[in-house]
Amino acid sequence: MKVLRKFYELQGNGCIVYNKIPTVLTASELLDKAMGRAAKVEVSDRNRVRYERKLSITKLDSVSNIVQSTFSKYIRSFPKSEEMEPFYRELMDAALGGIEKMDRSLKNLQWASDMVQKISRGAVREIKMSDDVAEIIRIRKAAYGRISSIIERIDPELLFLNRVRNTMRALPDIDTSAPIVVVAGAPNVGKSLLVSHLSSASPEVASYPFTTKGILLGHRDVGEGRNVRRVQIIDTPGILDRPMEERNAIELQAITALRHLDALILFVFDPSETCGYDMEYQNSLLSGIGEVFGGREIVILHNKVDMWREFGVKEREGVISISSTTGEGIEEVVRVIEERLG
Repeated sequence: MKVLRKFYELQGNGCIVYNKIPTVLTASELLDKAMGRAAKVEVSDRNRVRYERKLSITKLDSVSNIVQSTFSKYIRSFPKSEEMEPFYRELMDAALGGIEKMDRSLKNLQWASDMVQKISRGAVREIKMSDDVAEIIRIRKAAYGRISSIIERIDPELLFLNRVRNTMRALPDIDTSAPIVVVAGAPNVGKSLLVSHLSSASPEVASYPFTTKGILLGHRDVGEGRNVRRVQIIDTPGILDRPMEERNAIELQAITALRHLDALILFVFDPSETCGYDMEYQNSLLSGIGEVFGGREIVILHNKVDMWREFGVKEREGVISISSTTGEGIEEVVRVIEERLG
């Protein structure tokens, strides 16, 4: 896995999260910061012309440096889309309606930074050539106005990048190089409860940029001694819970992102149909999963065994019967995970 440490932080659990990106200031906030810093500038010279010249040059340098250093920090902190792992690139593409918007906004920030520097240097050259106090003040104020105009012009880019920043910080921190289990199936079949059984700790609920629902991410160590590996177990509510033809463009892009996960798929059925979906519908979802995870191994689980036995439903060969409520069959699922991924 390629780790770009300038904007990624490798956590102790081996997961990569985008938590190094700073809050992006609005145009008015940035101007307040730059102009406020310039207002505090002090110089000394008994000659009035030299004093005003030094003061104006120092103020302009201060404003320019604040703007340039702020934009430079943003540009360094955000990843370039071509350097992102395919999984995260697809997630951001879905969340933003096009990942190229982020790259374009960052280029506009660089343009603004260059323009502010150009305006400041030009004004400083004029000030150095002037011996008139009023003219020096006029040049400085004119430069302030042009700089403010440039910053205000890119305010939409700053607002957009802050949205990007917040979206990236909310992404699930999945290590795409480590073993992954994806738990899929119709709503209310017991996926989340299964994840909690399979995880060594209570699953974390991570916000997801495509839906108001979240994704559950749990971890489990498999193997022994030096061969222990951490397996990530992912529940997928709100993403894989309806046929492909019923999905909107954002959901389809989200599913495309999941294709980049080299995962073992646990597909959970509810033969009791108390989930609210009949077996025909659930089988349709399974077909959709095959389209998404083509070539991935799929393990079929029949959940709520404690309920459907009462309805006279017979167990099928080749599937694992479990109960997320009572814990029956969970050990067999763990054994399968350890055999396939451990």
